[in-house]
Amino acid sequence: AAPSAADASAPPAHAEMEVEVGDANDEMLNELVLPFRLHRNLRVRATRLYECLLISGLSAGDSYHVVFEVFSPPRVTAAMRTMPHLSLSGGSSFDLAADENGVSGDSTRAEDRQRCRARVLAEKPFLVVGSPPCTLFSALQNLSKQRNQERYAARLAEARVLLRFVTEIYAIQLAGGRHFLHEHLIGASSWKEACIDRLRRDPRVSEVSCDQCQFGLVTPGAGGSPAPARKRTRFMSSSPEILARLDKRCPGNHAHQELLSGRAAAAAIYPDELVRAIIMGAEDQR
Repeated sequence: AAPSAADASAPPAHAEMEVEVGDANDEMLNELVLPFRLHRNLRVRATRLYECLLISGLSAGDSYHVVFEVFSPPRVTAAMRTMPHLSLSGGSSFDLAADENGVSGDSTRAEDRQRCRARVLAEKPFLVVGSPPCTLFSALQNLSKQRNQERYAARLAEARVLLRFVTEIYAIQLAGGRHFLHEHLIGASSWKEACIDRLRRDPRVSEVSCDQCQFGLVTPGAGGSPAPARKRTRFMSSSPEILARLDKRCPGNHAHQELLSGRAAAAAIYPDELVRAIIMGAEDQR
């Protein structure tokens, strides 16, 4: 018999099925679905269902022990999943264009920021690591803005929306007695934005500066060989233990590679030692 219209529209039994799993709070669910690769539509639905379960208080994990990343692909949370015997676990991450399950979005849209906000309110993570875009607040961007004032103004407005949003997430953490970690380049103009200035004045919040070469940051040198990159960075946090781990300055015993000619993009990735310092500082804070 000829297949019905419904049969024709349904994927065959052997069709590729794809769901990305990996939330630390749903290990049992992972074990059940790991052998399967769910279709993208089902992946989206699974993510929505997961969020509803969290909001309903049905998460299997102890969410207070979770680390959450905002405006970042899984970096800290991914590393945590490779480190046994931690009391903390890697939770959700929201990059600018997708979450950790690959569900696409646009963080400049209010509805996608609300989805991130709802996840934080539901998971109540022990630590939120925020990495909002820094490019529009850099000195190099200030030099180039004269070439296209209108485009620069529009992009800066978007960057400010994201910066205000992430400080709202930090405020949620502080109100719940939990922690956050924020970073931008030490010379970024974002440190003078009103939303950041308010946080810097909060007695529960402190900051340190570090040279990332002390955590192994390197970029390609003139001959292609890796060379240390200083990338002086300021970290702001409610966790004294994390800041203590990050408080490192270069003693000046080596030359530094300037982050020019496309090297800044490579330096945007946290070196492994820096990721580990954040994780161990969070463990110390526990």
